[in-house]
Amino acid sequence: MSGQKRQMIVMIVLLAVLAGAYFGVRQYRKVLANKPAENTSVTVLSASAEDLVSFSYILDGEEYAFEKNDDVWYATDDPERTLIQYKVKAMANALTPLAATQAIEQVTVPEQYGLTEPSLVITANTSEGSFTFYVGDQNDLTGEYYLRADAQDIVYTVASSKVSSFCYTMDELTETEKEASTEASESEEASAGQEASTETSESEEAPAGQEE
Repeated sequence: MSGQKRQMIVMIVLLAVLAGAYFGVRQYRKVLANKPAENTSVTVLSASAEDLVSFSYILDGEEYAFEKNDDVWYATDDPERTLIQYKVKAMANALTPLAATQAIEQVTVPEQYGLTEPSLVITANTSEGSFTFYVGDQNDLTGEYYLRADAQDIVYTVASSKVSSFCYTMDELTETEKEASTEASESEEASAGQEASTETSESEEAPAGQEE
C-alpha cells in the first residue's frame, strides 16, 4: 500500500472520529437542555403563611409584634391600631415558608457574617413552635443576606426580598385617615357599580316579562 493511500485512510478515520464526537456533543447538549433544573434551595422554615400565628421583629432596638385573627393582622400591643394589611402580609409571606439559597455549615466565627450584632432579629410563632432568626451582613456581590436560625452553627444566605420587607416602623404600618377614606370611597364605588349593573339587568329583563 502506497503512502498516499495510507494517508487518505488515516484522514477518513479521523473525520469519522470527529464526526462522531460532534454528534455526541450535540446529543449531550440536547439531554442537558431537556433536563429539569435542580432545586438547590435549602429549607429553613417549612411552615406556610396559614400556619403563622404571630411574629415579631427587632429593628434599630425597637420591637414590633403582630398577631393574626381571621386572616387579619393586628398590633399585639395596640389591637385598635388599623394596620396596612398588605405590608404586614408581605412580611408574613416572606417569613413562611423561608428558603435559603445556600447553607454554610459548622460556622465557628459568626462575626465574619455580621451575626454577633445582628441588624434584624425575627421571631415566628407557628402551629409547630417558635423560631428565631438573626440577620447579619449583606453580601456585596450577590446582594443576599446572611441569616442564622436560633443557636445553630449553620449560616444561611437568603434573598434580599426576604429581609427588605422588615423595614417598617409601626407608624409606617399604620393606616392614615386619608388611606382609610380612599379605601372607603373605592369600596362605595365598587358597591355602586354592582348596584347599577343589577338595575340595568333588571330593566333589560322587564320588557320581556311584559310581552309574556
